[in-house]
Amino acid sequence: MSHRDAVAPDLESVLNLDTPRNDCPAKIEHMAYEIDPTELQKALNAPLNDFQKALLKAAAHLPPISSGGNILRRHREPCRKSGERIIPEVPNHQTAINAVPFISEKLRTL
Repeated sequence: MSHRDAVAPDLESVLNLDTPRNDCPAKIEHMAYEIDPTELQKALNAPLNDFQKALLKAAAHLPPISSGGNILRRHREPCRKSGERIIPEVPNHQTAINAVPFISEKLRTL
């Protein structure tokens, strides 16, 4: 055990209650949220962050529905051509406003 483990609080007493506590609200109301149209446009036109780039790359590697069969076979077949591995091209979308339609279409075709 490390020093961090040694000084960590012990939760055993909470996890072994004779009768569980339920002193929380019965229902939590969500707060209404309306996005400002200006802020939305700003976000859509901002450069993609690392997470958004990863989603774009993952979507580009999804197999086309038209190749039929199970999803693993559909993914494997387009990646090979005459024994040569082919890496799907990832579109060079720079902003969410460009990337979202591409990702949505790829997900829609699964």
